[in-house]
Amino acid sequence: MAEAPYNQSVDQARVHGFGGAASAATLNGAEPPDANTRYVASLSTEQQARYETAVVGNAKDRIDHRLPNGSVWSIPRHGCQADAYEQIYGTLPAYLQYVTFLNEVLQSASEEAGTDPRYKAAQRAWVACVHTKGYNAQAPTELMRQALVPYTRPGEDKATTRQREIAMAVAAAECNGLTGLVAIHDRAKQENIDRLVRLNTVGYEAFRRTGAAALARAETIVARDELAAGPGSGTGEPSARPGR
Repeated sequence: MAEAPYNQSVDQARVHGFGGAASAATLNGAEPPDANTRYVASLSTEQQARYETAVVGNAKDRIDHRLPNGSVWSIPRHGCQADAYEQIYGTLPAYLQYVTFLNEVLQSASEEAGTDPRYKAAQRAWVACVHTKGYNAQAPTELMRQALVPYTRPGEDKATTRQREIAMAVAAAECNGLTGLVAIHDRAKQENIDRLVRLNTVGYEAFRRTGAAALARAETIVARDELAAGPGSGTGEPSARPGR
């Protein structure tokens, strides 16, 4: 839902809309549900800057990974995120190689899927469908933005905005069901992923090995933490470990 709330059933759309309920609650002054978000919000501006540096590190002190197309991916050498990447992926260069391969393949596959004749035909049908329902959008993501942007406007009536959001989400879901837009895009994207992997078997095998090793390390870390947490860990019951 968080990744693609426009790819949902009509029944889901009637309940969740495009996820705007959380936006409405936050703008109405409700306390953020996440403890980390509440903690950061409680800090002064100076403290928040130090917190950000502690988490993500100093962008000026970084390592780079250059791709074959000349673009460069960078990551700070220090900070909590860098420490976590090293624990899970072994080294920061290994993490960079892993994530750049993944993103390069997914981005290329998604871009090519967007020009696929099957997808373009389904997109035209989807656009025509939502137009008959009173909306003008070229893609589900655009309709979702139209539904959620009003939450950011001062003085906007949140109840009315929420009703309109639900109606737009339902329209997107109905038209997706009629045209198969998202399924066609996903199928074309997967075909492109498979083709790109076949063209770079060496890179894919390195990616697969790194991912398998990272998963094993992550499982060890989780098991260790659950053991340290004591009774109740993972069951929904209170544990002996303070919240983090």
